[in-house]
Amino acid sequence: MNSKLLLDLTHPTFSNSFVGFDRLFNELIGQQQRSIPNYPPYNLIQDGYTYTIEMALAGLTEKDIDVEVEDKTLRISYEKSEESNEGVIHRGLAMRSFNRSFNLADDIEVKKASFKNGLLSIVMERIIPDEKKPRKIKISK
Repeated sequence: MNSKLLLDLTHPTFSNSFVGFDRLFNELIGQQQRSIPNYPPYNLIQDGYTYTIEMALAGLTEKDIDVEVEDKTLRISYEKSEESNEGVIHRGLAMRSFNRSFNLADDIEVKKASFKNGLLSIVMERIIPDEKKPRKIKISK
């Protein structure tokens, strides 16, 4: 499975998004067009057993963002501080506080997070135990 799947799995009936629950993807994709956009926007990319969340956070730095995993929930948050409006004629970038949660399947492990050019990337991997991996059964005579 080398094809990349790019999704925005935001839906108004779900307060969280799901990572590693592949059977839900088709249901959520169908409802994607009717979804209400949430802040901040993000992509969920699947490449085999690797998942990447890309979140657009223009104007922030890695020190502004909190990323944590607790009880199979990935939380990404930012708490807005008071900002100076001195010299600002127009403020078009959304710089508001947010708290985004993603429910992780039991076999998903967060590997790393990086922040470059306003894009937060969180890489996760599906870890399949040996006893659940497909195996070849030799047929004897």
